[in-house]
Amino acid sequence: KQLDDANGAMASRLHRIGGDYHALTGDGPAAREAYRKADACLGARGSHNEQTAHRGAHSRSTEQFLRLGQWDRAAREIFAWQNEFPSDKSAGYLSLLYARYWAGRQKHEQAVALAEQLLAVNPDSPHADQLLLLAADCAAKQGRPARAAAMLAQLIKDYPGSPLVPEARRRLQHDEP
Repeated sequence: KQLDDANGAMASRLHRIGGDYHALTGDGPAAREAYRKADACLGARGSHNEQTAHRGAHSRSTEQFLRLGQWDRAAREIFAWQNEFPSDKSAGYLSLLYARYWAGRQKHEQAVALAEQLLAVNPDSPHADQLLLLAADCAAKQGRPARAAAMLAQLIKDYPGSPLVPEARRRLQHDEP
């Protein structure tokens, strides 16, 4: 409670975790507000170009660690990224890479949960379709074919312009979510 109006890394982390909680419970507006507060607690962090460079470095490093199966390094990079830029959780790419991390660790339930959280927080994310396809794969691996099919159907319905729609349709037609 004392940190609610404070600034700094600890207050930012408190708000980010609050945003994660709201996202988990499906309260997108409260999650977005908490992520906004988390960013505000950190104050000025360099120019727009410097922030963009830092985000790019986090994403490229995470991508590389995931490709190499260096799960611990990927996790550290994801944690650093979300602590430095808490509102990136609602943009989508951080969530997508985090879900890929969980899928790579064979923690399919966590990957599905991240997809559901992003859809609650920002259904207009440019990465929502990729996250839905990944989550459908994870749901199928969990032995939840109905949930996987529902995610594929949601991808087709909610993101009709996505280049992933033909793949989602193919999987639904061949009963292979």
